[in-house]
Amino acid sequence: LGVVEKIGELEHKVARASQRELLKRDLFLIDDTKTAITLTLWGNEAENFKQHGHPIIAVKGVRISDFGGGVSLSTVGDGQIHVDPDIPEAHKLRGWFEKQDALEIGQNLSTFSGDSSSSSNLYKNLVPVALADPNRKTEAVGDNAEYFNVSGSVMYISRENCMYPACPSPDCNKKIADLNTGLYRCEKCNKDFPSFKWRLLLSVHTAEKLLNCDVDRLVNLREQDVDSYDAVFDNVLLKSFIFRLRAKQEIYNVSTKIKFHF
Repeated sequence: LGVVEKIGELEHKVARASQRELLKRDLFLIDDTKTAITLTLWGNEAENFKQHGHPIIAVKGVRISDFGGGVSLSTVGDGQIHVDPDIPEAHKLRGWFEKQDALEIGQNLSTFSGDSSSSSNLYKNLVPVALADPNRKTEAVGDNAEYFNVSGSVMYISRENCMYPACPSPDCNKKIADLNTGLYRCEKCNKDFPSFKWRLLLSVHTAEKLLNCDVDRLVNLREQDVDSYDAVFDNVLLKSFIFRLRAKQEIYNVSTKIKFHF
């Protein structure tokens, strides 16, 4: 749910694969957290969007993309868009928007300039959690990991690259290389194999529990039923969970940072 702060012009694009002409229009949305995001309309929806001013937009079933490092939305398939829905949340958002400073909101949107990838500037890393001693410095963590619980909602899961082909050995999870000879090479084991196993980038236990779907079924859905594959991820979005996290100081390129792990 968001307010349309800016409506982009109707653009004509040519699909690389089919060379077919496509119609596209970007809507720049903002919500009461002052988070901005691009919603891209395609085809008839782009051409027929005749709204003016700052309508409230509610979307469902749209595709979430992280191309170029930024997060954006786009209409595909059965995605639904509702303009000025008569629901309490929309009325509350309208009231919030009308009280805002137009200049301040414009500054939030200025990073877009028509390029959805720049929206990554609006997404911040998780701030290091306050430890038992609020005055304790990050450097004091040393090699000791801190464990804590976080209540949160899943806002986004990258589904395009969430799995990788791994070595089939029980004690090895190294990514294998396709030799294009019917064999797959694991450099760690220094062996060639006739097959491989799929692994999720999250630990298998965590990912399968979160998605409520095992990796073998997920692979089959991706190859045979894309809509059902997307639904597995969509069903997790905006749901709340209690996460057990580990915070540990790590050194990368001479820079010391706190990293968070499940």
